[in-house]
Amino acid sequence: MFDELVAYFLSDTKPIGELNSDLVKEEHFKDNWLFALGCTYQMSHDWSLRAGMALDKTEVDDEYRTATIPESDRLWFSAGTEYQITLKLAVDFAATYIKAIGNAPITEEMTLLDLAQINYQAEASGQVWLVGMQLSYTL
Repeated sequence: MFDELVAYFLSDTKPIGELNSDLVKEEHFKDNWLFALGCTYQMSHDWSLRAGMALDKTEVDDEYRTATIPESDRLWFSAGTEYQITLKLAVDFAATYIKAIGNAPITEEMTLLDLAQINYQAEASGQVWLVGMQLSYTL
């Protein structure tokens, strides 16, 4: 569980090497679910194709979502291929697209230098591409 964001820093009042900590923000993350489905198709002895998709549920309820870590539900779409170079050596290539879905409202209050109270509302959204390559050797 990820309940709080804490910063650690060196202290002038403690011996060298000891750290002070300061609570930066309470986050209230909880356990979540990821539902996934994938498949592999063996095209030939040397080539295989893989594809999959997943629904990744958010770890935070709407009332606790913050701009610091703006969580939301996500859809994952992945595809890749593997080439068996030799009996013991293979290379894999894959790409994944992740898209935030659904409503992910942010309503947050913050005190700025004990001078002003800031209230703001937003909506978390986003997308990301992941691309990877792997070389595998079996002993």
